[in-house]
Amino acid sequence: MKKLKYSLTALALMTLAACNKTEMPGFLSDPDAVRIEAAVGALTKSNPLGSTIEEQMKFNEGDRISVTNSGKTVVYKLNGGTWAPENAGEYLKWDKNDLTFIAQYPVGYTTLPTDQSTKENLAAADRMYVNHTCSYIPIDRILSTSLQRKNVLVKVKIAGYLDQYKEGETYIKNLRFDKVQFPLIQDKEGNYVEGSYTMGTVGCTYIAILEPNSGASDAYFVEMILHKANQEEGPLKVKGVPELK
Repeated sequence: MKKLKYSLTALALMTLAACNKTEMPGFLSDPDAVRIEAAVGALTKSNPLGSTIEEQMKFNEGDRISVTNSGKTVVYKLNGGTWAPENAGEYLKWDKNDLTFIAQYPVGYTTLPTDQSTKENLAAADRMYVNHTCSYIPIDRILSTSLQRKNVLVKVKIAGYLDQYKEGETYIKNLRFDKVQFPLIQDKEGNYVEGSYTMGTVGCTYIAILEPNSGASDAYFVEMILHKANQEEGPLKVKGVPELK
């Protein structure tokens, strides 16, 4: 009745490099500033639903990442292809007494969002994180590190019904994942249906980003309500959470 597709945990390569000093003199003219240019590495994506490799290998204009060092957290924003402090006067400086950096995308991630019914909400669940310690301050003041993807993209596609149900008469209503009440839905034509959409047919795909686990769980992985002949049946539950990594 369903097909599951799991994305592998991957790495987002972030190379931190110097930019043109004429673009932001206050930030880039400081020889002690930590300068950032973040790019996504191969087989990773800040766009969870990118339809091409190129889309999956780039950050979006306006994306924000947080970098923490020496107890200070600074938000850097992608603007015109350049990563710069969201607030021009607030940026990190190299501190020889503390060479540990924590980087995170998206900014402000705390818990897995339960509403992922829009592309924006889905992306907000696509957490990437790294805790990296440098052995020394590089001469060129460039910090290079890699963010690790922490969550998992899961897709459930309605492939068909068993004998007791008929296509065209039976619809999926309110399908949900463990910990995600509102997934993003893709109709059978491949269009993303954002927000409220309760009548899923054969060929519809339900998409969510979940936290990884080791599998072998007795919890309910998916539950749904069937709508048939103006009556509702369920909730029907699929027990046993597969390994997500």
